[in-house]
Amino acid sequence: MILIAPDSFKGTYSSLQVGKAIQEGINLVDESIETMLLPMSDGGDGALEVINYYLDVHIMSCVTVDPIGKAINTNWLKADNCAYIEVAQASGLHLLNELAPLKASSYGTGLQIKSAIKNGCNEIYLTLGGTATSDGGSGILHALGVVFYDSKGNKVIPNGGNLRNIVEIDTSVAQYFRNVKFVLATDVSNPLLGGNGAVYSYSKQKGAYEEDMVILEDGLNNYSNLLKKITDNDVSHLSGCGSAGGIPLSLLSLFDCRMESGFKLMKIISNIEQLIERADLVITGEGKIDEQTRHGKLPYQIQQLSNKYGKEVVYYCGVSDVDVTNIYAIKQKDNAPKGTLSDLTKLVSKTIKSFL
Repeated sequence: MILIAPDSFKGTYSSLQVGKAIQEGINLVDESIETMLLPMSDGGDGALEVINYYLDVHIMSCVTVDPIGKAINTNWLKADNCAYIEVAQASGLHLLNELAPLKASSYGTGLQIKSAIKNGCNEIYLTLGGTATSDGGSGILHALGVVFYDSKGNKVIPNGGNLRNIVEIDTSVAQYFRNVKFVLATDVSNPLLGGNGAVYSYSKQKGAYEEDMVILEDGLNNYSNLLKKITDNDVSHLSGCGSAGGIPLSLLSLFDCRMESGFKLMKIISNIEQLIERADLVITGEGKIDEQTRHGKLPYQIQQLSNKYGKEVVYYCGVSDVDVTNIYAIKQKDNAPKGTLSDLTKLVSKTIKSFL
């Protein structure tokens, strides 16, 4: 049996689309080969589609706003008293035609959380990744009723650009969420601040220039210090606190909240480890395979699991920056014309024969 467990080709094709294209390529070679498709996600765009593939859930609609406040329709998933919310659905980079790193807020994700709580959920899973924000999750708190003030006593609507102007935070509303548990699913290990933190690792891709980064870093530092004074607990140094523009900072500081590996969540709901043990060959991949892939990204995690059971792994991707055997790319360079799912199917049919 060939196990097909790809991540999405970010910004292009979902993991389900990629998996089906790979499956089709194998069928062109030999229709009798048994395959099993396990779409996967690193917690960014498309995480809900993957969770919905495995779990018996209800799709809940929610009117919310994008990172700059434009009204949008989104979904979250409900299973008994659990909610699954993909942060990128309301706070995602893909929602913006023009990037706005200083104005972007996680407020829309907060409205989704509010909707989940109103619908009886007291355990909320947030898949972190793909955000346009660097607001430390202040927008989420604002949506839940936390109030922010500047030095003149005026209320502040928080975003990445004005966090450094906040001098006081009224968190009294947090007591009403004592019975709500949050689980933050991410495989990012960055702390909140510093050269390896949320701003200097990720804000450039969110449109931030050097001068913007100074403002964003100062803001997160100020916000973190204010929360530390309120809670007498510093979470900024924790591994993963810098993911999704620092969203874990707010939730870890004020609520019953824990971090969990995004891959661990996927591993549990998909039963992938047991299926790898049964498989003869494992296929995985993502949009771009580069040195970052080896630092805990989903295909690497699948490789590690496969190594445990002595299974060979083949990678398919949009483009590759590493010269390693068993990696096949649709394109040879980043600036080459974008490959299609049909191109992926053809690539699989040409290259899979040597592994059968």
